[in-house]
Amino acid sequence: MKKNVLALSITAALVGFGFAGGVQAATGNDLVVNPAGVGHILLVPYFTTQSGNSTLISLINTDTVHGKAVKVRFRGASNSDDILDFQVFMSPGDVFPMSLGVDATGATKLTTSTTTDPDVTCTKPNTGVNGALFGTARVGNGGVAQTREGYVEIFNMGDIVSTGTTVDDLFDVVLHSPVNAKTVRCAGAQWTALDVLATVPTVTGLVAPTTGLMANWSIVNTAGAGAAWGGGATAIQAVTVLGGTIPGTGKTVYWPQSKTVFKAKGAVDYTYTADPLLARGFIAQLMQDLPDLSTPYLNSTVDARQQATQVSSSISTSSVTNEFLTNSLVGAMTDFVFSMPTRRYNVAYDYSATTAPYAIYTDLSAVTAGYNFFTAGNTTVDTVKQQVCLPGLSPTGWDREENVTKDPTQIVISPSTTDPTLPLCGETTVLAINRNAATSGALQASIAMRGVDVSTVAPKAGWITIPTPSATAGNGLPILGSAFVSMSITPTSGFIGSIWPHRFTPTPGYFVGP
Repeated sequence: MKKNVLALSITAALVGFGFAGGVQAATGNDLVVNPAGVGHILLVPYFTTQSGNSTLISLINTDTVHGKAVKVRFRGASNSDDILDFQVFMSPGDVFPMSLGVDATGATKLTTSTTTDPDVTCTKPNTGVNGALFGTARVGNGGVAQTREGYVEIFNMGDIVSTGTTVDDLFDVVLHSPVNAKTVRCAGAQWTALDVLATVPTVTGLVAPTTGLMANWSIVNTAGAGAAWGGGATAIQAVTVLGGTIPGTGKTVYWPQSKTVFKAKGAVDYTYTADPLLARGFIAQLMQDLPDLSTPYLNSTVDARQQATQVSSSISTSSVTNEFLTNSLVGAMTDFVFSMPTRRYNVAYDYSATTAPYAIYTDLSAVTAGYNFFTAGNTTVDTVKQQVCLPGLSPTGWDREENVTKDPTQIVISPSTTDPTLPLCGETTVLAINRNAATSGALQASIAMRGVDVSTVAPKAGWITIPTPSATAGNGLPILGSAFVSMSITPTSGFIGSIWPHRFTPTPGYFVGP
């Protein structure tokens, strides 16, 4: 692991952070992936509503003592643009369901409750989350089409605890089953206090966030023969010691779910976000934009750029390896999903730009020496699709009989270019193996899709490994994802889906120490 000493005052940071969420004691000193799938932060690497696909997500509070104030943010596949965000207030042991489909307008629509399957979990806003259409205010070319693929970031902003007072505290407000006469559901003084930034520290029962969140997701295709895939969200925990496994607490990071301007356009400020467009003043920071995954969360984290480095490092890898199957005898198709859910905190696309530069960067090395995953040196832009691209990746393919090529000219990127190396354009890229089409095979992805033809090496089946060098040698890239496979046993049997998690080569990592 690499060690970095940050000459920033923790005391000053605590003073600055106090009004936004109250100074709660944070014991977390590092961020690590929890293989058990439970954590403070959850990442769902892919959702889709393309071509008959629906995505189902179950968010679960496994903590049966504390409630959770949770931020849910859906981001688009092109450049991680915010297309829907809201807050969920989960009571102990609660499950919050989310179903994504396509509205008549072509936009993705969120359903959280139906008459046959009602859900009473409190949300902010109080109304409108169920039935909400994903927005296009911050996306580029494509309009509503840009809302049909992407990923989800979910994190605990603060625990909700019972205070045992004689008035309704926040715990009573969000509790599902009334336990006494004082309970008021999703209303009352403590509920309204959350809507005013200056009063947030006085909200009774909102304390430092602990672990306990988990989520499962499924993608179901109801068009044609259909197929289905499923998995669990990647869970990241704040732990008490560097590289440890014992969960700690984070900082309380609550902002009102409001469109009120927090930092005006033109103001450069990395205190609470490392998002290049927000932090560098290209667009105004609204209260609803905060918190995000770069908002300082750990005991020693004092700058959003430092937090961005920490969360990216927790999922960084120097290579991705997986199997593929494209045997036409069983109608097999394989799509590799490459999701980079923290890239937004290092680079973003400026849709307002009419001339270069279109890509706007946050220099993480300005605070964390030696750490930049994405810079102008290892990225390019596709100005037609308005996407940031990572060029120059050279895959190596094998067939099932150990035939191998390390010559990238034998692996053709579709559509063919003079550059034989693999470009990953977009934040959530889908690589369609042995397919040359406008959409991928298994998932019918199209927003950030690339066809990769390895048939000259392995015409039907085999495996591929792809190195993922970042802007700084040895740091790798923050990538999640899996191989999505569909096939049919017989021409009339319909399609079945298999999902094979990517195998990663972890990088040494990052931590803050004395």
